[in-house]
Amino acid sequence: MEARKIIESIVELSLSFSRTIKFHPELERLRAVELYTLFYLIRHGPCKMKDLAEALSMTKANVTHLIDSLEEKGFVKRTKDESDRRATLLRVTEHGEKVYNELLDELSKLVEEVTARLSQEDLSLISRGFERFVALFANSRG
Repeated sequence: MEARKIIESIVELSLSFSRTIKFHPELERLRAVELYTLFYLIRHGPCKMKDLAEALSMTKANVTHLIDSLEEKGFVKRTKDESDRRATLLRVTEHGEKVYNELLDELSKLVEEVTARLSQEDLSLISRGFERFVALFANSRG
């Protein structure tokens, strides 16, 4: 079953990245769902609590606890929505962006070390495969 092999590969890759993340003292304090939330907010920009809950398939109550924790740790802040003063937007703090960029730098070094052993043809094939896979999932979410 090809789908199962793909999922197992993704899990293995995630675990490999997780071993790298543990070396960052700030990220060691985050649960996986907090890290995913930080990634989401950085990639998609400020959003409302209900939009984040929908994106993460969580209840608004659970997202509230999640954001409370990230805010307490200095990664996220709540700000007033300029277009709707009743609404609150979730934003990544400068500290959150700094830690995210440090993580990306570390992971980039790891990927560069590993991919240095690949031919340019293999590297291009893997890169295109990842891009297609991400696009397929992005387009499948209704």
